[in-house]
Amino acid sequence: MNNKILNRNPGGQNRPQDQRRGFNEDDLRNEIKRDLGDNYINDILNFTSLDPSVFTEVNNNIKTFIKALTQSKAITSTKMRKIYELIKKSNSLNQMLLQIPYLAYMVGKETSTRSKRELGKIYILFKDTIERAKDDKHIYNIKKFTEALVAYQKYYEED
Repeated sequence: MNNKILNRNPGGQNRPQDQRRGFNEDDLRNEIKRDLGDNYINDILNFTSLDPSVFTEVNNNIKTFIKALTQSKAITSTKMRKIYELIKKSNSLNQMLLQIPYLAYMVGKETSTRSKRELGKIYILFKDTIERAKDDKHIYNIKKFTEALVAYQKYYEED
């Protein structure tokens, strides 16, 4: 199909670049902040060293966030395992940065608008966090956060 037609709204006008994939990254980022808190990036980067009361709040936010994605059936355990494997095998910041395009590809190949939007949240969450990571401790914390997402996704998944 003609790409120019796909990138136009019903009135024939060009869509803004960030809306050509069915969602706006800023809208998804705001939804993530609503679900995980305004400091979600710092919370993830410092995941294993959070104060216990802060960790409890962050952990509850993670459960709520992933429960909504799981129960809408937009995110399957297979997709979460793929994301986990990508993150797990990254042993340096450079390797983790190289996973961002693959995460974007996972979103892009989704055919369901709902799945694309929900997987887009996961993409934005990791993209923003990985881009702010600075050292091996941050990499370790991103991996631990990912483990928590996978664990809760499996917990809330319906058969």
